[in-house]
Amino acid sequence: MPRQTARFDKLIQQLNDYLNLKENWDGYSGVAPTEKTINDAIKFVKSLPQEIPLPEPMVAGSGTVGLYWESQGIYAEIGFEGDGTFWCYGEDNEGNEAGEDRLDSQLPADLLKMLKTLA
Repeated sequence: MPRQTARFDKLIQQLNDYLNLKENWDGYSGVAPTEKTINDAIKFVKSLPQEIPLPEPMVAGSGTVGLYWESQGIYAEIGFEGDGTFWCYGEDNEGNEAGEDRLDSQLPADLLKMLKTLA
């Protein structure tokens, strides 16, 4: 069942707002993210298991749209390039790392476990 909370709606709106970015949006030749990139991120957010807290959105100068969590000594991020795949990285407060490049479906089990501890 999809989340229907004010926080969820705000996150989706923040991601959609990236559609308003123009080239050089950051003053450093920043590339505006594509609609496909933003939609990949939104699709991912909608598929997150309920037990994982909602992430914060971010956008990079390369046009990558990202999601990140930073809490309880854990940092994790997921990046979308607009090609239907994503990459992910996470590190816990003990320096244990998790992540993979070029995934097309689900989070690796070790990163999923890390994110579930944030609930």
